[in-house]
Amino acid sequence: MSQLANSRVTLGKQINERTFIGLDAGLCALGNKTSGYSAFDQLGLAINHRLAHGFSVSAGYEPSASVKACDATGIAQQLSSQPPHQFGLDLTRSWTF
Repeated sequence: MSQLANSRVTLGKQINERTFIGLDAGLCALGNKTSGYSAFDQLGLAINHRLAHGFSVSAGYEPSASVKACDATGIAQQLSSQPPHQFGLDLTRSWTF
């Protein structure tokens, strides 16, 4: 299992024909071997919505890298420089030829 310790798993649900929501957690966090982090600190969230004319918008939240990085035993590593949580908002367009 140590080879997969830094992997993340996403559980998603389609809300309607245009909206999808996904909640993800690291395998390290799922094993309850992390210490010093709340359950909220270990989860990520993404919402994707398709708009008209090939546009889509995505919003997401990712935990800090210190929560996501696990050592070989599955314990979350304490990084020397702790980057903050990340929030993202993307607007994309797809073309079909």
